[in-house]
Amino acid sequence: MALKKRNHKQCWLDWPEADKDLILKKNPNLTDLKDDILYEVFLQYILYLQWKDLKQYANDKGIEIMGVCPFYVCIDSADVWASRKNFLLDDDGRPIFIAGVPPDYFSATDQRWGNPIYD
Repeated sequence: MALKKRNHKQCWLDWPEADKDLILKKNPNLTDLKDDILYEVFLQYILYLQWKDLKQYANDKGIEIMGVCPFYVCIDSADVWASRKNFLLDDDGRPIFIAGVPPDYFSATDQRWGNPIYD
């Protein structure tokens, strides 16, 4: 999120090369982003605690909470940015193929979701 903010919330594909490829370096120098990164870690931890408490409260009331596991991620996700080798991307990081479905009973036209395909 810190790099996203530094790059005016643009998709990582549109960042300057230095930031775009920062995650690919062995020991990236992130000292200028340290406070922002630690703040994001803190927020994630608070969310985890709140979710855990909410789930426990619901379970105590006999309510089961289920979620769905996404089977695709968007091109602008940290997953794609940090793990490009796991997706079918060109040398610039853009998807070679994207997810979707052909025309069917529910839609006379195809559906192009735009999510990159896993390798």
